[in-house]
Amino acid sequence: MNPLVINPLQIKYLTNGCGEAVDESFKYLDKHQLDYDKEAGHTLTATESEFVKEDVIGLAGGLLHCNVAYSVLYSGTKFLCLVHSESFGEDSNEQSREEAYDNHKQALEAAKMMAETCGGHVAWLSEPDDLFAVSNGFGGEYVTRILIPFSHAEQFGCYSIWASHLKGIDYSVLYKFTKLKAILPMLVPNAKFTDQELNDLCSSEDSLKDAINRWLNKQHVTIKPLVSQVHQEYIDFDIDGATRIRRAKMRLDLKDGDVFNVYYDVSSKSGAEWKGNLVNSITLAKL
Repeated sequence: MNPLVINPLQIKYLTNGCGEAVDESFKYLDKHQLDYDKEAGHTLTATESEFVKEDVIGLAGGLLHCNVAYSVLYSGTKFLCLVHSESFGEDSNEQSREEAYDNHKQALEAAKMMAETCGGHVAWLSEPDDLFAVSNGFGGEYVTRILIPFSHAEQFGCYSIWASHLKGIDYSVLYKFTKLKAILPMLVPNAKFTDQELNDLCSSEDSLKDAINRWLNKQHVTIKPLVSQVHQEYIDFDIDGATRIRRAKMRLDLKDGDVFNVYYDVSSKSGAEWKGNLVNSITLAKL
């Protein structure tokens, strides 16, 4: 499932930049019947509090530098909130607004990869956070917030191990691994692969598109799909070996009985029923 890119106004802060409880959040926790440390007057449980620190961690090969002192409530669930900012101003030693925005867009792509591998979301806007400061010539900052489920961090046992994991992991590789594990079973009947094979596909500089095609080229199937483009919600395939179908657009959320787009002849388009994988669906398509 793709991570949601949400409006920061949709989240309620549970802790602030110093890791301290935000008092008005207690009513939201009670409303959603979520546990918190009532005796200590803290919005997080003792276990959750272990992973909220007044600290900054470098992620994504140094592209992101995230403050990990925040936690939020979104859609009835508690999340750790890793906050990365791109500041800009008028001084010569500061980023221009244009440079900051370019980096802000790069931060979004890295944050989406991280959120998808962790089961989280990204809170992001194309506008700077403090519009008053910007309009009055004081500079400003673009902010990317990565929402990570507490359960993801808690599997590492303690903050120091989790922080070490965040610093060391290449999320572009983990993202590719996660996507391949979900996509490959959708392509051919009885798709077989090991985690080591996936690691080998991810270890090269190949794009996700090239990694899928490398795997497809090793499959012994009569109908040969070949990825032409990978989109956020679907993959575009050129099809070789089918009687009529020359192209297919496979959504990533297809379930048995769903209809997806196929193309045939010179410029004709139709719908084919999803039969569990792309090859079977094309083989059984009735055009």
